[in-house]
Amino acid sequence: MAEMHFRFHWNQKEWVAEFPGTLFFPEASACFLADVHLGKAEHFRKAGIGMPAIAGQKDFDALRALFSTPRPTHFFFLGDLFHSEANEALPRFKHLLSECPQHRFTLIKGNHDILSKAQYQGLGLEVEEEGYPFHDLILGHDPAHPCRPHLAGHIHPGIRLKGSGKQSLRLPMWWIKPDQIILPAFGNLTGLAACKPSKGDSVLVLTDTKIIPISGPEAKAI
Repeated sequence: MAEMHFRFHWNQKEWVAEFPGTLFFPEASACFLADVHLGKAEHFRKAGIGMPAIAGQKDFDALRALFSTPRPTHFFFLGDLFHSEANEALPRFKHLLSECPQHRFTLIKGNHDILSKAQYQGLGLEVEEEGYPFHDLILGHDPAHPCRPHLAGHIHPGIRLKGSGKQSLRLPMWWIKPDQIILPAFGNLTGLAACKPSKGDSVLVLTDTKIIPISGPEAKAI
């Protein structure tokens, strides 16, 4: 059976990294995801860059599957939910949230979330700024925020795994530091930034079929 969930402890709490790139906090029945960049395909097409319609549909399909689960009950988008200016992704997202009245949805605004607070609230989102306190955490988008312990996104963390010969593969990851977790980008059009974890950090690598711990913390695949 594919290991699509990975349970670990951080900040004296239990967490579950889950496919396709979310972080579940059982104590609060909360799910965190970052950098969906909805509307990016439409943005590219408007700029004259060829982009198949299915490119944007994949993210909506992934969100619909995520929201269909009975738990969690509160979803936090850690910035860059949308890619840029308003386009047809907004009404599609509003319709998607309308199908899930049993859940709460909160956006922590990122640098790409350039619309007004009222526009996001009109979609069915609660809206907060960088540095939002939740339980004993600080939620944000930019990992450079000084407050800790901190959950963030923004950099689309990835790591290069080397195989035999000259083969290598870049994959997204959860970057787990002693006082911060940086989530992988949820969107499928986001790219990766190669990161170099420090001693004491832990990494959970996300592949198409499993989540692989390649260092720290004591954890058990479930």
